[in-house]
Amino acid sequence: TRLNLKTLVWEIVYVCRGVGEYEPTGRYRHEVGFDNRNIYILGGGTAMSAFDFVDIPVFSLEKQIWYPQRTVRDTVKGIPQPRRCHGAVQINTESGIQVFIAGGHDGENVFDDLWRLDLKTFQWTYFDKCRLPFPIYFHAAAASPEGRLYIFGGICSSNDNDVRRSNCMYSTWLCIPKLSEMCWEAVLHYSPHIVKCKSDDLINIGLPRHYVQRLGNNNPPTNREQ
Repeated sequence: TRLNLKTLVWEIVYVCRGVGEYEPTGRYRHEVGFDNRNIYILGGGTAMSAFDFVDIPVFSLEKQIWYPQRTVRDTVKGIPQPRRCHGAVQINTESGIQVFIAGGHDGENVFDDLWRLDLKTFQWTYFDKCRLPFPIYFHAAAASPEGRLYIFGGICSSNDNDVRRSNCMYSTWLCIPKLSEMCWEAVLHYSPHIVKCKSDDLINIGLPRHYVQRLGNNNPPTNREQ
């Protein structure tokens, strides 16, 4: 289904009736990637199973058909293990759209890994040195336009006897950030009180307006020229 955000009207785009050659099996807690032409279904499962990432179900918005897309293995770790309840985000890079998946579980195992799927080459990349602090699933994931990943909440597990809900937030860069972003992070780190300052005062001392606006404080900058 599709929701028109102007009219708030729902529209049925396609209904799987089991007659199409490549219609995917019903599932829940899957994630999606999108490149403005196709919708890519990533994982998910049922109460008893989890789907893999070898052949990804793809829906073409233009042709209104489903088809499978074979993915390319990471040279060392291969392909992510089947899972549901994972987190996924995507970012735009100079080389194209990249989708990242993190955590999740398959009904028995809980994961703490991070993977990247390039939607141009369909190559999987495993990040051995960028694992989650602990295995987690049912968490929320988001990415900033600049390419920073945020993971919040979820159900975490360090072993079979230690399962608990989390209210922690973790973040990492998914790409090499711009120097200006590094500088802004340093400002926030060394001057946490900055959120209490008036926007115009921050602009007057030389901070770029678009960074000041990120603070979202109660004193928005005026429209006068800097």
